[in-house]
Amino acid sequence: MLRNRSRRGSRTVSSLTIVLCTGLLILYGCTPSGSGSTAGSGGTAAGAGRANDGPAAGSNSGAPNAAARPVSSGAVVALAKVEVRTRSVLVGGRLQPKTRVQHTVPVNGIVRRVAVSPGTRVAEGAELFTVQRNDVGQTYLPAPVTARVAGVVSQVDVIANREVRVGDAGVTVVGSNGYILEAAISDRDAFSVTVGQEITARSPEDSLLSGRLTVRTPEPDYATGLFTLTFEFPDTEGSYIGEFLLIEVPTESVSGLFVPRDAVVRRYGRYYMWSVDSGNRLQRREVTLGETVNDEIRIESGITAGERYVARPTGREREGAAVAGGA
Repeated sequence: MLRNRSRRGSRTVSSLTIVLCTGLLILYGCTPSGSGSTAGSGGTAAGAGRANDGPAAGSNSGAPNAAARPVSSGAVVALAKVEVRTRSVLVGGRLQPKTRVQHTVPVNGIVRRVAVSPGTRVAEGAELFTVQRNDVGQTYLPAPVTARVAGVVSQVDVIANREVRVGDAGVTVVGSNGYILEAAISDRDAFSVTVGQEITARSPEDSLLSGRLTVRTPEPDYATGLFTLTFEFPDTEGSYIGEFLLIEVPTESVSGLFVPRDAVVRRYGRYYMWSVDSGNRLQRREVTLGETVNDEIRIESGITAGERYVARPTGREREGAAVAGGA
């Protein structure tokens, strides 16, 4: 009995000793002899040496490390330049025939023949209709009414064997010598346009038609305050009467440092741009904006001519980040 108790007591003491030693080893970082203490000590010494010599490569302490900064990839870099931009005003309207001639009935009488119908293409001098004069006691041969211009018949108002009177509408012919387009413009822009300037009109299908501004009315429509511009276009294949066109009419030239709208970022009610320094690093600049011309904004201050800037930010830009592929 005594021996068994003595043995159990010895085992208990041994177990407590092992647990105590293990705890001390964990607490003080000791390593049992023969289990790599030399390597552990060497590692501690090397670590101490690095601590004395300065921050390790890739460390966040000490001076900033460029290699550790995020790189802006996909950013489009442009050079800021002072350039001239043309401001314009957009107007629209439908093509009308440049020439429209209504051939009226020349005498009282009876329509004996109608030689055309709407859509008929006629040459100048072609017969349109004939009228036989009707005077009491007199007999006359039918008199032809001929086209005064070459073009297309747009309307026929006479009917064969019907009585007509002088001045009645007969046949309307639209000339084939081109088109005009009339468009309204505000009084603010009316006197900024130049009569005689060449313009380009665009259809909803993106077809282009070149023409010229020929007339600006000297007075507005006093009910609306709008002036009328008249444009002339040649008879071009593919164009047709009634076609709707949009025209950007230049009004004035503006000089300045212009950048795309996308280059300007708004934060907390202020406007910023990302400039690129000589080391291809990003710098955030607060800028002052001027007027907008088409899709560009004039920069009044913050960026100067000759500097590089990010024309199309990706949203991942950070102060001091390197621009991938920057020159």
